[in-house]
Amino acid sequence: TSSASAALKAAALMSDGESARVMVLAVLEPLPLVAADYGLLLPPAETDDARRQALLTRVYDQIAETVGAQPSWEVQVRNGDPAAVIARTGREVEARMIIAGIGQHDLLDRMFGGETALHTLRLARMPVLAVSPDFAALPQRIAIALDFSQPSIASAQVALQLLPSATMVYLVHVAPRLELQPEAYAAWMSDYSEGVGPAFERVRAQLDIPPGITLETITLNGKPTKALLSFAKSANVDAIVTGSR
Repeated sequence: TSSASAALKAAALMSDGESARVMVLAVLEPLPLVAADYGLLLPPAETDDARRQALLTRVYDQIAETVGAQPSWEVQVRNGDPAAVIARTGREVEARMIIAGIGQHDLLDRMFGGETALHTLRLARMPVLAVSPDFAALPQRIAIALDFSQPSIASAQVALQLLPSATMVYLVHVAPRLELQPEAYAAWMSDYSEGVGPAFERVRAQLDIPPGITLETITLNGKPTKALLSFAKSANVDAIVTGSR
């Protein structure tokens, strides 16, 4: 898919500077079992072999078309549920990062598990870089979502290490929106804001910020997902960083 091509481009760009080892993983999902009048109808064994070989051929063709010949890249085809296999393989090979394409999936795809990158994020125990089909260059403007918990601070530090292309970093905190009367909400927000500034300073003190990076702190209000996406669009952000929990 075009999403897979974007992931290959990202892998080529990220591995170029460090000459990192790249494994290209394709997952062959099992064929559904068909219920016939006399029981379950199993697909013939040679069907899986043919599907596996066809998938492997498509993967090699897509690598060549997208990033050119990469003789040092390892290509594997494994069977099973895509997200589970990707996450397990990442652990087995001690991957520093998983790179996955994220498609333009609709609501039904997400409700019924059609978004592999989203499920991989939940299962993986290492950073996952999810790239859209229009990916063209490594991110320079990054928004890091912070709730001031240790996992969110850890994700910020890892992002700064793994994305040396960054030149502009926003530390973004979304304050909760409480259902209060305007006067009560204003008073609560005033008290809340007094604690946000020192919290940002504690985070900055814990981060190893590389030279050449401009860092700003931003506080938003509302639902975190909507507020973050709206800010990312208005600030022309290339990547959003968040912890998995």
